[in-house]
Amino acid sequence: MGHLLTGDFGQTFGGREISEIIAQAYPNTLKLALMGLLIEGVIGLTAGILTGLRRNGFLDNLVLVSTLFLLAIPTFVSGFLLQFVLGTQFRIIDPTVAEGAPFWDYLVPGFVLASISMAYVARLTRTSIAENSRSDYVRTAVAKACRSAEWSGSTCSATR
Repeated sequence: MGHLLTGDFGQTFGGREISEIIAQAYPNTLKLALMGLLIEGVIGLTAGILTGLRRNGFLDNLVLVSTLFLLAIPTFVSGFLLQFVLGTQFRIIDPTVAEGAPFWDYLVPGFVLASISMAYVARLTRTSIAENSRSDYVRTAVAKACRSAEWSGSTCSATR
């Protein structure tokens, strides 16, 4: 255990160095993490912003229900279902991601990895935008009839 701090993870029972196994898997892990982060940010923020600006509409209800499903279904279940349906049944994707696969082959595994965080990001963004749109400074700006193009910093340049 003392060698862990120096980067010596030891050997497997088969005699292979564990640091070699980690080094071999690191590029694929990095690609998967980047794809998950990209999906989480793009879809989560977009859904949160759209539903935060237009509350109680069809899109808002759709996003709330879909994020509820994403939060309720464990990732190993959604991963298996997507792999089975999209990879085995419909043959849209390759059911496995091989070593050295292109970046876009990580799209479905990245979606599964990002699904829970994406749901949290969408809900948090929606709540934050909805809360800030009811704040005093927004109501004051609307009362002064400032449009977004006329708003510069803390003053309104609207003329009456």
